[in-house]
Amino acid sequence: MEPVVSKIAKEYRDKFSVAKMDIDKNPKTHHQYGVDAIPAYLVFKEGRLALHFRGVTAEADFVKKVLGAIR
Repeated sequence: MEPVVSKIAKEYRDKFSVAKMDIDKNPKTHHQYGVDAIPAYLVFKEGRLALHFRGVTAEADFVKKVLGAIR
């Protein structure tokens, strides 16, 4: 999934930002947001969690989910 997410991050950099987090180095944060599987994606809008989804996702579906959450 990482190559797809990196590609999406470049293509949509004017619409949203992408950041990665190592859950082993940030156990508090992943527990705070209920991350229980990898890969997990958290979408924030105006500082608040707008969407949390996980698993391998087709590129078009990934973009649709993220853009839908930030509208």
